[in-house]
Amino acid sequence: MVTIRPALSTERDTPTSQKLIKSEPTTFMTPMEKPSLHSRVSASGLLPSIVPAAGREARDSDIKALLPIIEDIFSHDSQTIVAIVTPAAKGIPTSTKQLEDRSLQVGYVTLPQNLAYLIDQIGCEIACKCSGGITADASAPILDKLPEYSWENKLLIVLAAYAMIYGQFWLVAQSYTSNQVAKSVAILKRLPYMFMQTNVLKNRLDAVKNLNSVILDITKCIVDITLLPSQYTDQDDPTIARAMSHIPTAVKQTIKSIVACAYKISELIGLSTEQLGSSVEAWELSSWTHDLKNMHSYLAELLKACLMRIDDRRIKEEFEYLKHLLKTGQADNVIVLSALFGGKDELQPLYDLTRAKRVNLDVLRGKYVLLLVTDLDIPQEELAILEQMYNDSRSQLTKDHLYEIVWFPVVDPNILQTPAGRRQFENLQMNMKWFRVYDPSLISQAVIMCMKDPELFNFWKQPILGVLDRQGKLSSRNALPMMWIWGSLAFPFTAEREKELWVAESWRIDFIVDNIDQQIVDWISEGRYIFLYGGEDIDWIRKFTAAARSVAKDADISLQTVYIGKKNPKERVRKAISTIEAENLGYTLNVNTIWYFWVRLESMFFSKQELDSTIDTDPMMAEVAAILYMGGSGNGFAIFGRGLAAEMVRANGGSFLTCLSDYFNIWKVQVPEKGFMGALIDHLRGIPVPPHCCKFEVRGTSRGMPDKLKCAECNRPMERMSVYQCCDD
Repeated sequence: MVTIRPALSTERDTPTSQKLIKSEPTTFMTPMEKPSLHSRVSASGLLPSIVPAAGREARDSDIKALLPIIEDIFSHDSQTIVAIVTPAAKGIPTSTKQLEDRSLQVGYVTLPQNLAYLIDQIGCEIACKCSGGITADASAPILDKLPEYSWENKLLIVLAAYAMIYGQFWLVAQSYTSNQVAKSVAILKRLPYMFMQTNVLKNRLDAVKNLNSVILDITKCIVDITLLPSQYTDQDDPTIARAMSHIPTAVKQTIKSIVACAYKISELIGLSTEQLGSSVEAWELSSWTHDLKNMHSYLAELLKACLMRIDDRRIKEEFEYLKHLLKTGQADNVIVLSALFGGKDELQPLYDLTRAKRVNLDVLRGKYVLLLVTDLDIPQEELAILEQMYNDSRSQLTKDHLYEIVWFPVVDPNILQTPAGRRQFENLQMNMKWFRVYDPSLISQAVIMCMKDPELFNFWKQPILGVLDRQGKLSSRNALPMMWIWGSLAFPFTAEREKELWVAESWRIDFIVDNIDQQIVDWISEGRYIFLYGGEDIDWIRKFTAAARSVAKDADISLQTVYIGKKNPKERVRKAISTIEAENLGYTLNVNTIWYFWVRLESMFFSKQELDSTIDTDPMMAEVAAILYMGGSGNGFAIFGRGLAAEMVRANGGSFLTCLSDYFNIWKVQVPEKGFMGALIDHLRGIPVPPHCCKFEVRGTSRGMPDKLKCAECNRPMERMSVYQCCDD
């Protein structure tokens, strides 16, 4: 301790000057005698409670606007000590113009007088605290000066005051070699001497910089917590309540850290070279940094949990709003479409795939809109047939009844960021002639929930075609079955229209085949007998077609055999088609038409199911299910009918082959009395049913099953299905 007593007055001392000299000894603490950072004793606060300039409290919005200014100041402390003594180094502003340009980038404005005054006074308070050191309650005197402000605003004001102190230090440090005023100030602050000790000074300044970074992080976190939207926050929520309860403690601890940083900057003037390089000094700030980091991590986790809860509530609220719109509609359907496609934020949320340009929602105003909801796994056959039906509708429907299709891909945005995912996306839309959502990544989570909600679209894996009427009301959650069965005849694709169409139908071979192949349509109109047969067993196909030709020749009937393959035709069906054509075994559909034939039959089952029909109560549904049973395996089967007659029969391949083989020896004699069809049916029904293993496959409708599996034999991806099976062996 050094005690300095005032010198005796001389003749030159005036009475006034003598009054200014105290007779008591004045005590100063040398830098080596200063206690540690955590144990220093502070002088009592020197400032009274601050009354804002102009007699009013600073506005909340003005205080929140301080944060980017503070960030900008802290962002300029990244210059190394070497750069400071070399002002021409890259990145250091060397003129006022450059500084002004950077100011504009962070949106600087003139601060209100009362806020500027307040920050200046708090800066004085921090300086006063630095003159005496830091105590356990270092934040209390400063907080006492800001009683009328919220916790986050107290912190922002204090941090702005410190940023001003910190910024002034760096402003002088970075420009003292090129600016005479800065040089003079630097000399008074002893900065040139300190910056000559670059190696020993670096650790201290880095420690301050690191603590500043954590201070800024926790300040942002605290501000974010207090800015959580009130309409989604419930103070009774344990997570939100816990986050709010920790803010006072966090603010106090952060202000203590601010004072600690300010103290470390202010005490540089009085430190020797040995003290500048002291590892103890850097360690003390590291301790503050560690404690504040832990607090920030805890608050950040609470904030994350709060945001998740708020996001869940916001999504649920948006979902309920969308659900209401879809169930009730609006006078202007664009209101509904805007909610689905994000039209409020995107002026042109659609992309016209025909004209290759973005368009707004006006192109859909007052029209029926069919939403093709899919992932990226869409069968090309499905797209090709849908495109054909879409093109046909342009000529079959009147202008008032035209509909538009919008492709609505439900895809993980991360997949679209990969080259393979983007390529798959681009390839799919090449064959589309309608609209699509311009940017699938902008589709909100609430909209995705609507697509998957069982009461709305009920989308899972298989493509669906949801229908919105002219008011934007959901009139059908999936019109694809109706589209596959009746095409544009099913317009406007409502449940009422679906019932009307089923009432008008009867179970005949022309309904099964419809217009999928013109040659078959011609044969039906001519009243010919037709065998629709399928399976993958080439030996059975040879025997069956030979027996059918032999019986037809003997019975003198006009009979045609048509190969319809099986469900989900693969390579074996292609080989069967090649064999049938090469050996001239009869007529065959191509692979794409075979695919459509079975999808159409499956659509009949789904359509009946949607209308709450059952196999037990609906004979037509039972027949559809029976054919789907047979088409689910590779075994042979056949359906026999004639022209527009209602009588029709189906059976497995073994039974039909036995029936045809028995013609000459057993039931040929019954043909004159019963007719060919009647005699065949009677004999077929008398043949015992052989042991069987029937599988009824439904494409990807069951939830809870794995999305993807690989084949144990070929290791290729398997198609997901729900299987209803009955095996009596």
